[in-house]
Amino acid sequence: MKSSKKSVEAAFGPLQKKTFASALSLFLQKQCPQMGGDLTREVLVRNIQLLVDEFFPSNTHLRMGQIMWPAVDEHETSGYGKTIEKTTLKPVFIDLITSEDIEARLQGEKNKKFRNRFLSGFLNRQKLRAVY
Repeated sequence: MKSSKKSVEAAFGPLQKKTFASALSLFLQKQCPQMGGDLTREVLVRNIQLLVDEFFPSNTHLRMGQIMWPAVDEHETSGYGKTIEKTTLKPVFIDLITSEDIEARLQGEKNKKFRNRFLSGFLNRQKLRAVY
């Protein structure tokens, strides 16, 4: 039994449209029709998708002991009355604990010394590395 290309496309083609971008496009079409047509919506959806990808990276990129934190961009300028909503944010990975910290504790490092080394190491490591 040979299936035609059209029947396969009919069965599996719609699966390609089950995406965040498609759902967002439909939402904007229904809820914000004054925003324009398909071309305007397509550009907006693409840029929103880029923001989502930037701020919610795959957790497969995180190592044990890391978190993602939305930090103020190092090139951002401050200003009187400037709110966080008007500030450029960049996601950064922060090492809460490293394999060296764990190894030192397993080797019998005393609790007080471990806490001091951990805290000073944590603060020194946090010249925040921006994720681009």
